[in-house]
Amino acid sequence: VNDNLNLKLAGRLNYNFAVAGFLNDQKAFIPDYLHFQGNQLFLASNFLNSFQLAPYYQYSNQAKFNASGHIEYHLNGLLTNKIPGFKKLNWFFVTGASALHISPDQQYLETYFGIENIFKVIRIDFVQGFEKSGSKPTGFRLSLPLLSR
Repeated sequence: VNDNLNLKLAGRLNYNFAVAGFLNDQKAFIPDYLHFQGNQLFLASNFLNSFQLAPYYQYSNQAKFNASGHIEYHLNGLLTNKIPGFKKLNWFFVTGASALHISPDQQYLETYFGIENIFKVIRIDFVQGFEKSGSKPTGFRLSLPLLSR
């Protein structure tokens, strides 16, 4: 389920939620596993379809139930137009979160906050991940919307 909601002056809200699983997990081979898109590069992948800090294939599984969700809120000047100097730059804040639930022992969450519309094409985000093991990976991601569509 995904949608893009126009909140008029309050910005834009985009989301993507998915539920999946295997009816028979006894005979699934690695290519058949459910794979979630990770990213270990400085260049961001699509925020509504991937996890920016998750290692590749770490959360690939054959569980009977999986749930993932991505939500992104573009403030479109709601706050930046009130900060002197930012209004002239025409930069906008964006924030969001992505979550993955495979089992009570396998969960992953990441949140991000960024600035978009830099030179009209660049977006940079600070991303914080939260793993069930307690580790909290962090990183910056650069996005060029022309490349990620």
